[in-house]
Amino acid sequence: MKKFIVILVSLFLVGSVYSEKVRVFKNPDGSIGVFYPAPNSKKATETDSEWFERVAADSNIYNLTYSDIDTSDLPSDRKDRHAWEYDENSKKVKVNEAKKAIKDAEKAAKQEVKDGGRNKLKALGLTDNEINVLMQ
Repeated sequence: MKKFIVILVSLFLVGSVYSEKVRVFKNPDGSIGVFYPAPNSKKATETDSEWFERVAADSNIYNLTYSDIDTSDLPSDRKDRHAWEYDENSKKVKVNEAKKAIKDAEKAAKQEVKDGGRNKLKALGLTDNEINVLMQ
């Protein structure tokens, strides 16, 4: 019973950290940003829209194109944030697989160059520790 109460309180505390709504905005470079207003900043008399407008007025996102969506409409994994796009039709943020593939290919190419350099240094007789110091 004690475990159940601890888990329930933990879920309540974690759930109260963020709002259930977020503002997704389009940056000037075409990427998107996600604005999470602090839940305790909402006044009892405010609607979500009024609250977002008031809080956004104090930030640099005020004049950007935006949509207010539920947090459930964001991808659950944030690791591909660089490839997120807002889909006007579904009103959800999705991962653009083409952008993700380009970034993954760039990372792989960069790693390949790094590995090639590491192999050349090994061929010259350097130890792994020496190579790590040089490649930092």
